[in-house]
Amino acid sequence: YSRGAGTGAKDSKGQAVLRFIDTTFPGFSPQRVVDLGCGYGGQTGNYVVGFPDAEIHGVDLGAGLLRYAHPRAEALGLPIHFKQACASATGFPDASFDLVVSNILLHEIPREMLKAVMHESFRLLKPGGLVVHQDVPTQRPDPPAFQQWLSNWQVAHNDEPFWQSFAETSVPDALISAGFSDQDVFESYQPQIDGPLVWYMVGARKS
Repeated sequence: YSRGAGTGAKDSKGQAVLRFIDTTFPGFSPQRVVDLGCGYGGQTGNYVVGFPDAEIHGVDLGAGLLRYAHPRAEALGLPIHFKQACASATGFPDASFDLVVSNILLHEIPREMLKAVMHESFRLLKPGGLVVHQDVPTQRPDPPAFQQWLSNWQVAHNDEPFWQSFAETSVPDALISAGFSDQDVFESYQPQIDGPLVWYMVGARKS
């Protein structure tokens, strides 16, 4: 599936986020990181490696995924604190993280929940903290013809009911509505680590 979708076999979404942070916010060194919608923790481990001095948390609704994520992380020697919770209502205290991330979460949730995740991202961040949401590049104003076809195929044949609504949602506007300053909001398209396409990066720095 990854090859058919244009994603390299060795591609890493988490590594792409780390590379983006390193080049865009050089010297940024968070002490506490939370990965929203972490699944089985496949991308969460990248943040342990990228920020070895940080405390890393992963949040997901799926109990079965977390039952696998915890022993997997232990077997790999990755100190990750997993919690079962919704990405829009994590239960963590206000201003408790320096970095909030997600990997291909936003196109999996309805528009109103996406907006709620932006509010939760703002609430969780300390002043000076950073949020980076990585996702599929459906937000591009001029997607290649293959990308347009793939987007339509995902909705019709790959159980992606929110793919199109994500493509039609302005995530920067959702971040601004959540409380971020428009001057602190960014969006970018970054090359995959291993693959011919790009990833969508959107987020903000909290003033």
